[in-house]
Amino acid sequence: MLGPEIGIGVTDPKASGAALLPGEIPAMKRAVETRRLEFAAGRSAARQAMRELNLSPVAIPMADDRSPVWPDGVIGSITHCNDICIAIVAHKGSEHGIGIDIEPDGLLDPDLEAVICTPSEREWLDTQNTERRGHLAKQIFCVKESIYKAIHPLIGQMIEFQDVEFLRPLQPNSPIALTIGDRTTRLELRLMSQTLDDKFFSFAALDDMSAMFLLSLESVS
Repeated sequence: MLGPEIGIGVTDPKASGAALLPGEIPAMKRAVETRRLEFAAGRSAARQAMRELNLSPVAIPMADDRSPVWPDGVIGSITHCNDICIAIVAHKGSEHGIGIDIEPDGLLDPDLEAVICTPSEREWLDTQNTERRGHLAKQIFCVKESIYKAIHPLIGQMIEFQDVEFLRPLQPNSPIALTIGDRTTRLELRLMSQTLDDKFFSFAALDDMSAMFLLSLESVS
């Protein structure tokens, strides 16, 4: 579904029995058991994905900002829900930035809508009926999470939900308006999303021009 140059791994945090590698243990030193199982299952899924690309299944430590630290020449993303962990990896160069997120396919808390969605996106939500509105707002949250994971490693700074605005909300490959500091730029991404059983899944990948633009921001920061 994501293309031959992206490896995918899937595990169940409740059943995988995955072990942490030495380089990953410090991150979970004070974690509760459910978090440790979740973390281990995510790293196991990442190593599955790496094997798909004939990469050595090495340790994937956690950075200070809680993001995965991938081996040199590799990019990736990990997501988890209560009963599934999914990881994707790619060779750096075949892809420039990839992100994945999975969420229960429920309604977004109405109190969070103004935090997640921009005024323009909320105007679009106003055209939907009440129940559908909650589902769509939750899907916007999920897609923005996957976009953040694709972009953050390139620029190394936080992006708020309001910094990402869909120009065609929840349409495949919708361009976004990305605001960093006082600069807003239109970016093209490869976006895919779908409902899988009771989950909503989103994938984001940067195209060449978008990646070049983001790297130029990093070089002047």
